Amino acid sequence: MSTNSTPQRSVLLLDDQPRYVQSSWVPTLKANGYQVQVVTTVTDAYGLLNRQRHGIDFVLLDLLMMDATPPELAHEQQLVDDALLRNGRPREFTSQALGLWLWRQHRPYAYLTSYEALWMRFESNVEYNEFAGASDLDLATLVCGRSTEGHPVTFVDRALAIWQTHWPAPVTCKAAS
Repeated sequence: MSTNSTPQRSVLLLDDQPRYVQSSWVPTLKANGYQVQVVTTVTDAYGLLNRQRHGIDFVLLDLLMMDATPPELAHEQQLVDDALLRNGRPREFTSQALGLWLWRQHRPYAYLTSYEALWMRFESNVEYNEFAGASDLDLATLVCGRSTEGHPVTFVDRALAIWQTHWPAPVTCKAAS
């Protein structure tokens, strides 16, 4: 339960089949004081995040998506496509281009997926080396399977703690008084 003295955290959920997050994640997070928004396309998520540069504390991305990446993320999408091909995988629509953009923006996020093998590492590219320095246990949280079902608050809190430990920048920006 949220109190007036505790700042309310805001979570954006991206899932192209939102029934899962709508039935489990949204009610649980809201009941625990989180503000929650759900979008169903990478384009909508990118647009919302671009408009709301501050105020969204955490983004949860469904990795495998059914829609194309917006043109503004073409460079990031090309990195993902090339990595998939190098690893013997066909081009897939994923949200990782958006994740790479969030990484460069230093905005906390994680992936929720049943297809962890689609997440590509970019260790040789310093600018896009997502989750650099994270332990295997931390990566299991940040690129996690749907085994977190029933534990959304614990998951979000753990992912934010990982971000604050490894990449300590303010999670939210507050306007000067």
